[in-house]
Order: sequence, then structure tokens, then C-alpha cells
Amino acid sequence: MSYIVLSKEDRKLLLDTRKLLEELLETLDILSNLEEIKALEQSEKEMREGKLISLDDLVHELEKKRLQS
Repeated sequence: MSYIVLSKEDRKLLLDTRKLLEELLETLDILSNLEEIKALEQSEKEMREGKLISLDDLVHELEKKRLQS
């Protein structure tokens, strides 16, 4: 069996390229799903309308609902 020796920079480039390819595949997967496209469009509309809450507020709301259950 033979081995290929990569420099530290080459390993980093290889890992960065792999990450980029995974991100591209995920993007293609999302763009090929009509339900996900509609959900993204709805989210963008809500952002434009200012219907946003902070993460802290969301966590507080969820905790409040959990305690009420």
C-alpha cells in the first residue's frame, strides 16, 4: 500500500474544500425542495415585516410554555 504525504497547508485546503462541497450539496438539496423554498420565502417576508424576536425572548417564551404544560 502506498501513502501520500500532505503538508499542513494541503490538509487544510482539502478539509476546506470538503466543507465547501458539503455546503453546496446542502444548498442544492434545499433548493430542490419546494416546501423548504416556501418556508424560506415566508421567513424572509416576516423579516421584512419586522416580525422577529430575539433568541433570548424565544428561549424565555419556550420555557414559559414548557412550565405551563
